[in-house]
Amino acid sequence: MESSGTRVGQRVLDLLSKASPSSPYYIYDGSSDLEDVVFYEVSAGLDIEGVSNMKTLLAPNLVALSGNTYIYIQGNPDLLSVNLPVLEDVSNYTLYIVGNSHLTNISIPNLSLAGHLYFENNALTQACVDAILARLVLVGYSGGEKTVNLSGGDNAVPGTQGLLDKVTLQDAGITVLINT
Repeated sequence: MESSGTRVGQRVLDLLSKASPSSPYYIYDGSSDLEDVVFYEVSAGLDIEGVSNMKTLLAPNLVALSGNTYIYIQGNPDLLSVNLPVLEDVSNYTLYIVGNSHLTNISIPNLSLAGHLYFENNALTQACVDAILARLVLVGYSGGEKTVNLSGGDNAVPGTQGLLDKVTLQDAGITVLINT
C-alpha cells in the first residue's frame, strides 16, 4: 500500500490542512513527534498506523467519505480521542478505528449514513460505546450485512440503554459486536 500513496512524516499538519491529495496519505511510526493531528479533507484515503505520542485526531470539515476514500486508524498507542464532528456519510465505506490501546473516545455526533463501523480493540468508555449505539438507533441505521464492532480490547460493556440499543440495531438486521 505504501508505494501507491504519499508517505507523510513530520510535516503532516501542513500537508493535511491543504488541498486533498489524489493518492492516500500514509502516516506511520516514523512520525513519533506528532501530538495532535488535524485534517480537513480526504479525497483518496488516510491511513494512520503506529504513531506514538499522537494524542488527538480531529477532522473539523470532513462531512462524507466518497469515491475510494477511507479512514484507517490502527495501533496508535497514545491516541486518546478521535473527533469527527461533522461526519455524516460513510454509507458505502468502512470506517476502521481499531487497536488503539488508549483510545477512550470516538465522537461522531452527526453521523446519519453508515456502512461498516469497526471500532474494536480500543479502550472506549461506556459513555462512548453508548453514544455510538444511540446515534445509530437515532438515525435508523439498518440494512443488510452491516457490522458495528465495539468489541475487544478494553472497550467498555454498554450500559442498560446501550444494551437496548444493541437489540434495536440487531432487530434492524445489523451485526453488533460488543464486550460482555
